Amino acid sequence: MLGISLLDRIPNEIIRECSGVKDIVVESRHNKMRWAGHIAWLTDNRWTAIIAEWYPREQKRPPSRPPRRWEDDIIKRFGRTWRRKARVREEWQTCCDRRSLNDS
Repeated sequence: MLGISLLDRIPNEIIRECSGVKDIVVESRHNKMRWAGHIAWLTDNRWTAIIAEWYPREQKRPPSRPPRRWEDDIIKRFGRTWRRKARVREEWQTCCDRRSLNDS
């Protein structure tokens, strides 16, 4: 596609920039943060909001590794008050910008 081989030793970021391909990790984080914003804006008890807060109790993991939840990544990045932050749309959109998600 670009005529580049592994022997050229060109970093992936430069190849993605030249080819116009988006970084899947950054896109995945961006989509998750956007969806979290939608969930925070919900005012009624919909299944999407209930499931986002769900805590998996039946999952077997070693005692030092508690079960992971969908919300844990968001709490790690924005703190426990992420829902309050997400209710201000303009601020949440700047927090969830692809450039700001690229560094984590």
